[in-house]
This record gives sequence, structure tokens and C-alpha cells, in this order.
Amino acid sequence: MERTLRLPPAFRERLALQLGEQDCARVLTALGAPCVHVLRVNLRLATPQAVHAELEAAGFELEPAPAPFDDAFVLVGGRLRDLQATEALRASRFASQNLAEMAAVRVLDPQPGESVLDLCAAPGAITA
Repeated sequence: MERTLRLPPAFRERLALQLGEQDCARVLTALGAPCVHVLRVNLRLATPQAVHAELEAAGFELEPAPAPFDDAFVLVGGRLRDLQATEALRASRFASQNLAEMAAVRVLDPQPGESVLDLCAAPGAITA
């Protein structure tokens, strides 16, 4: 189900000027699309199979995330908020993470001894 976007006309016009009509339409479509909740398994604490089984037993429906993210799942028909009550989340066996965040790590491919500064990080579970 797509959300109804209530954006000021001036915003839409400026976006169209900056991106062009075709790319503007794609951005607006993406903004109106339902949010995809992706759960990334903490491989230091659990296996994807174990987390999948644990969450499925708790009543959650999961699908594999797109390749190459074999350590992640997409939450189907559920709310991220409902996961807060699970022992798997409390024990940090998985975290909610955007595919774009996961892609950055794959592309950068940090090696032992290298440092990566994430200037987009906000205080939270990942940066703590």
C-alpha cells in the first residue's frame, strides 16, 4: 500500500527542476512506497538460521533479503515495534538496518587494521 505524500508544491517543483521530471517521479514513488524492514543478524552472536527459526517461532514472517545480504531478512506483514518484545532483539542477535547501510560496508570492504568513519551515524545501538 502506497502512502499519500503531502508535499508542498514548491518542493515538488524544485525537485523536478533539480532532477528532471522522470527522476523526480521515481523519487516521489520511492518516498510513497511502504517501508521495508530489514533485520541483519549479528554473526558474532547467532547464525541467520537460528534467528530465523527463533523469530518464526515467535510468530514473525520473514523472507530472505536480496542477494548478497545472506545475513539479513525482510520482515513481512509485521511491525518493527512488535520485535521489541523478543529475546533475540534484547540479546542483540539482530538489528534493524537499512539495505543501503549494509551495502556501504560491502562496497568499502574494510580490512583488519583499517578505520572507517561513518559521518552519517547517529547516537544509537550501532554507534554506541
